[in-house]
Amino acid sequence: MTRIVARLFKALKSLRTLLFTVFFVCFSYFLFSDAYLKLSLNHVHNLRVVWPFSDRNNSEAEGQKDSRFTLSPELHSYREPRTVTYDFTLEKVLVEPDGVKKEVLAVNGLFPGPTIEVRSGDELVVNVFNGLGESTSLHWHGIRHTKGSVSQDGAVGVTGCAIPPGRNQTYRFHIDDEQSGTFWYHSHYPTQRADGLYGALIIHPPFEIDIIPANDTKSKGPLPGELKLRVPTGIPMSRVYGRNSADESSRNMTKDQVILLGDWYHRSGKQVFDWYQSLRSAGKEPVPDSTLANGMQASNCTKLQALVKSIECREAAYPRIMVDAKKRNILRLVNVGSQNSLHFSVDDHLLRLVEADGTRIDPVVVKEVPIALGQRYGLELIPNAPNVKEGSVFWARYHLDMDNMPYPCVYLFSLFSIPSNLNIASDRNPLLDLQPKAILQYSSKSKSTQITPQKLPETQFWNIPESEQLDPLTLLPLEESQRVLPPAEDVVLIYVTSMTRTSTGGKPFGYVNQTTWKPNLQEPILARPSASLDEESPTELIVPIRSELESTPNSSSSSSNSTPWKNGKGKVVDIIVNNLEEDPHPFHLHSHHFWPLYTFQARIGKGSYRWDRPPSLPTTAPALRDTFLVPQRGYAVFRVLFDTPGYWLFHCHMEIHLSSGMAMIFDVMGDRISEEERKKASGTCQNI
Repeated sequence: MTRIVARLFKALKSLRTLLFTVFFVCFSYFLFSDAYLKLSLNHVHNLRVVWPFSDRNNSEAEGQKDSRFTLSPELHSYREPRTVTYDFTLEKVLVEPDGVKKEVLAVNGLFPGPTIEVRSGDELVVNVFNGLGESTSLHWHGIRHTKGSVSQDGAVGVTGCAIPPGRNQTYRFHIDDEQSGTFWYHSHYPTQRADGLYGALIIHPPFEIDIIPANDTKSKGPLPGELKLRVPTGIPMSRVYGRNSADESSRNMTKDQVILLGDWYHRSGKQVFDWYQSLRSAGKEPVPDSTLANGMQASNCTKLQALVKSIECREAAYPRIMVDAKKRNILRLVNVGSQNSLHFSVDDHLLRLVEADGTRIDPVVVKEVPIALGQRYGLELIPNAPNVKEGSVFWARYHLDMDNMPYPCVYLFSLFSIPSNLNIASDRNPLLDLQPKAILQYSSKSKSTQITPQKLPETQFWNIPESEQLDPLTLLPLEESQRVLPPAEDVVLIYVTSMTRTSTGGKPFGYVNQTTWKPNLQEPILARPSASLDEESPTELIVPIRSELESTPNSSSSSSNSTPWKNGKGKVVDIIVNNLEEDPHPFHLHSHHFWPLYTFQARIGKGSYRWDRPPSLPTTAPALRDTFLVPQRGYAVFRVLFDTPGYWLFHCHMEIHLSSGMAMIFDVMGDRISEEERKKASGTCQNI
């Protein structure tokens, strides 16, 4: 009897252990499942994100720093809007992004900085500690401050003062309910963007919005007939990530990632700019030394050290773009560079453009996309090669636009001892790889296998005739309601150039209508009495924009589906930018988007706007942009609805041109800026 009881007790104990184990496994699965994550997020009012994550330890030798560039829309598109907080510590870090050491300006030890992810309607809070040892600021490129948060724009000398060394500043602003897409943040203090102070800012739409539009896809040039079989028919967020267990089969259908592309200097931004503003430059822009993708590029130390004996170099791997053959792959491209536009393509792949500067566009299929400084594109990658499978590799290419480099690299030859057999007149920069590229690899694994030199892609560059190249002016907004173009009520005519003058000692400066912008670092425009803005200044061109508003001061702008110009809630203005130079200028407007209507480039001479021969402008609104290229020896016509009160910078996004003065300010209904915002701007100057 005793043995029977003992056996029964032992069996019960084993059963209890088994039940506990089953419960623990089920609970753990639920705890770490998407369902629990979404459920928990919906009950959290404030979300604080702490960087860096553990993925920072991934191997750089494999050409892939970490997974901070892979996005998580499922964490944001399903929850309600809330306050999202990021804590940033800015510090200097020594890195070798392309095999050559350089001190970069990092965020939480990361270069590029962490990716900010929010959703439409969120309030974003970024606590910044400046540990750089020099002043700084952060600008939120493409963000519209429709709730009156003009003081949070980060434009030093305009909306506030810089953050002094060793000090903290908190940026806080509302993400507009109508705004979503690809944006980025970067320093707006002279030359710091060239030293790496930037990162991506992604605004996810609510799940009801189609992340991949269903509209018919247009194309540039002849495309394979089987392409239609590969073009999706529209995937709403609710299907991409699944709203309940019934959608399990469609969950995780898409891989969404950011690719930050841009030119790179081996010397600091300050050194490059100081050289440019010296007599040695003769006004010639410095040619970059390299081109990075997500902070990396392959190196050829043998070539570099043969050219420059004093340069220190280590072999660096090609950057890696990991895509999944079983999913639809979305790439969000951002040109974070300082000097050059670039062109992105992937061998044997088509690019289905679905977003431009945060505007959802009528999809267009192209083989290559041009990206000016500051611009962004969202695209779906469509393989055009047979038998794409796990392990397949292709070259992703992002060559620099030669129009931005019309001169040889006087900068390089004046700083280094270069072999005499090089032709200074033709070699723009012998250190620069004119065809930089990354490895695009298909892999469903979290970490890729090491690619040896024998496994490098053998794919060939697309042959893209000029007739098949994308014209960004032809992009249309996705929604038909967004194609209504309001008439212009006024015109602002500006002329831009950079030149040397005897009055400046022969040093080059940037000019807008004969003024060269020099920010007042102690008294920003927003902190001044409005009456003082009426005084003309050779260092500040301020153009007032006024409208008879029916709405109350500081009210938010109308939704994107309405026509606010008909309700007196803004003023529609044509900005005509005449470029008197031999290289194009990418112009960016803060806190507003504009319709790019027309561009013209003269073959010879100055192709300025002629009032006696005005161009024929479109009657349908193109896709809204916040950054657009003004061609060399020509002009561009931008139409903008100024409906957000504030002082908004309009400037060339080339770092040395902005730092040398190619900028102006639009005073948009400044009398309607709240006193609270003006006090906030003054408050940023108290610690100087």
